[in-house]
Amino acid sequence: MPTFLRLYEDILSGGADDMRLPALPRMIFIVHGAATIGGQAFADGEAWAGEGAALLAPGEQGLTAWRFEVAQDGAAAGAVPGVSRLKLSATLETLPQGELLLRGDSVAFPPGGCAYLHRHQGPGIRCLVEGGIRIDTHGRSTSYGPGGAW
Repeated sequence: MPTFLRLYEDILSGGADDMRLPALPRMIFIVHGAATIGGQAFADGEAWAGEGAALLAPGEQGLTAWRFEVAQDGAAAGAVPGVSRLKLSATLETLPQGELLLRGDSVAFPPGGCAYLHRHQGPGIRCLVEGGIRIDTHGRSTSYGPGGAW
């Protein structure tokens, strides 16, 4: 059965019901607002990671979060209609045996900066927090703005 890495955007208003998420390897990045996850408070630019079931509770001002999850095809992701939107899904075709590492890194460039030709050790989904970026790969150039995922 194929394994997928999925990126969801969850938008919850202040006072909205808590979001119950099933046990899956995941990372939740707080884009805007605040949330309590597993009893711990998080705000803009902070992230939570875990594998167990989780309760995502929006703060008083609401919440926009990016939720990265690893799941088998057809696995319930805890998406809520009108709250969750699938931004990107990628098949993880070649997984090594043993434990996997789910990383949440942040990279910043000055205006006009360049990330020269490079390779990543494993597959991943990237998502732009602010600014703009142009990705040149396989003879094609694609530009992304805030919230863009590749």
